[in-house]
Amino acid sequence: MSTPQKTSKAFLEEMEQDEKISYSNVYDDIYRKLVQHGVPAEEIAYIHDAASDAKKKELFSKVRQGTIRILIGSTAKMGAGTNVQDK
Repeated sequence: MSTPQKTSKAFLEEMEQDEKISYSNVYDDIYRKLVQHGVPAEEIAYIHDAASDAKKKELFSKVRQGTIRILIGSTAKMGAGTNVQDK
């Protein structure tokens, strides 16, 4: 269903400017719906936001800390059944 062309942060900025964003890809559609239903935008991230192994490690750490509650990614980017939780 396509991958995001922007980071989640860039999409949020665009969403704040225009409430009538048309469907572009499944990632942004899920993101938009989560925000519209009350999930704080800063608690949602795309695996695509982490371009390097170091950034991915940092992102996974934020998930473990609870700073990021929802991590959206494809099997190709995250792997099948990726579990970043310690428990």
